[in-house]
Amino acid sequence: MLILSIGLIGGGLVSYVAFPDVPNEYLSASLEMEDNASKAELLAATQRVEAELQNVNEAFRAERGHGFIQHIFNYSSDGKRATVTLEMSREEGNVALGEEIVGRW
Repeated sequence: MLILSIGLIGGGLVSYVAFPDVPNEYLSASLEMEDNASKAELLAATQRVEAELQNVNEAFRAERGHGFIQHIFNYSSDGKRATVTLEMSREEGNVALGEEIVGRW
């Protein structure tokens, strides 16, 4: 059986992908500020990231008739680093658009 399996894969009759691209429902952006940056500057930066994400969502809504945002989460533990995470809505095809969304974001 092992020889047959190796022959089928090696001969190209059966394809094999070690690490396939799996669509993800979440996209994240990490922000890291300079040491002398204030918490207000970090907050302003995360708000700019969120605003741009909303702009991209509105462009998608105009093009496709629906947006992709389900939820947006912001998290900062130390006032110097923050993560903005997007949970995409489960509309048909949204998860597959992750790379396009990141490219526009």
